[in-house]
Amino acid sequence: MRGSTPLDVAAASVMDNNELALALREPDLEKVVRYLAGCGLQSCPLLISKGYPDIGWNPVEGERYLDFLRFAVFCNGESVEENANVVVRLLIRRPECFGPALRGEGGNGLLAAMEEAIQISEDSTRDGPSPNNGSSKTLEIEDQEDDTIHMGNAIMTFYAALIDLLGRCAPEMHLIHAGKGEAIRIRSILRSLIPLEDLVGVISIPFHMPTIAKDGTVVEPDMSAGFCPDHKAAMVLFLDRVYGIEDQDFLLHLLEVGFLPDLRAAASLDTVRF
Repeated sequence: MRGSTPLDVAAASVMDNNELALALREPDLEKVVRYLAGCGLQSCPLLISKGYPDIGWNPVEGERYLDFLRFAVFCNGESVEENANVVVRLLIRRPECFGPALRGEGGNGLLAAMEEAIQISEDSTRDGPSPNNGSSKTLEIEDQEDDTIHMGNAIMTFYAALIDLLGRCAPEMHLIHAGKGEAIRIRSILRSLIPLEDLVGVISIPFHMPTIAKDGTVVEPDMSAGFCPDHKAAMVLFLDRVYGIEDQDFLLHLLEVGFLPDLRAAASLDTVRF
């Protein structure tokens, strides 16, 4: 049903619509955050009924609420400051919105969460529905509709959407330079949630690349089942808007561990067989 539910219609309506975004008030945003918090506390009954593993929370639906909030706080290339400040405050009050890795109750942090999600995506027993749950007919229908959920990818996408949202909530740099107290406070909160080291670590994760099988055919990685460029892009946006890159040595390090490997990988694909 993705794309046709009231939530998706509302998100599409707010997208790049400054007037509608500004019409949102704190009680409206609080409702969305409340539903998002619920996704951090309980699994999706529908997925469990289809044989998916019970991971104790619901990144699939949570990501959709994050999408709505992103459109509410960032329109036409700039932050909607009024909404951004409200959303940060609301999220801080409900740490369950941040998923198990970032809620502060023994969570291992963003990088560990992404690495574990990659491990899940590579393990068919944890990534998808169990073939022994008696719903093979349902799964065949799902495969035909290309609607199968990959749990590892869903977790990665949730955290990427969260980091993207938080990055877009970051105050504009001219407010920081002007010494605005609220802007400086919001930036400090965002920095405390996501350490710089975790961002660099995620940006440094390599992508799965196409390979050549023994029969000479090209085996393409399933971009909907693992770590993909959209996940890395969210980390870069947060790093740029929340931390910035003010030190040349740090920039060179980031290029070395994060971007040059991607450029080399892209160049390796520019061959006849690929």
